[in-house]
Amino acid sequence: AVLARDHTGVPIKLWAKKYVKCLPVQAGAASVLWAINLASAEGWTRIIIEGDSKICFDALSDKDSLPPWNISNIVSDVFCVCLSFINVFFVWVRIDCNMAAHEAAKFALQTPVSCCFSLDSLPLVKVTACKVDFPPCSFLS
Repeated sequence: AVLARDHTGVPIKLWAKKYVKCLPVQAGAASVLWAINLASAEGWTRIIIEGDSKICFDALSDKDSLPPWNISNIVSDVFCVCLSFINVFFVWVRIDCNMAAHEAAKFALQTPVSCCFSLDSLPLVKVTACKVDFPPCSFLS
C-alpha cells in the first residue's frame, strides 16, 4: 500500500494492491518502487518516501553500499526513477508510525482488484489509521 500526504501531513491519496508472495524485504522494496512511480505519474517533483522495512531503507539511504542481493534489482530501479525528481529522501519509520499503510495493505488482501482512494473517499478504517499515524489529521471525520 502507498499513502501520499501533502507537506503538512494530510493524506492526499491511498493506493493498495495485492503483490506476489515474497519475502517482507522484497515487498517493502517493491512498495517503494511503486510509490516512486506513482509520485512520478502524479507529477510530483519533491518527495519523501517513508517505510518500516529497515533493511530496505538502509539500502536506499546509502547509495554507496551494496543492497542485499534479494532487493538489488528493485533498489537499482528505484534509483533510476529517482533521476526524474528534484528531491527524493528515503526515511525509515517504526511500524507504529506506518499504520495507515498497513491497514491499506490488509484491505488489499481482501479485495481482488487494485484500489485508489482520494481524501474525500478514504474508508473509515483508513481515516482512523491516518489519525493514529499523524494526530493533526483529527480534522478528518
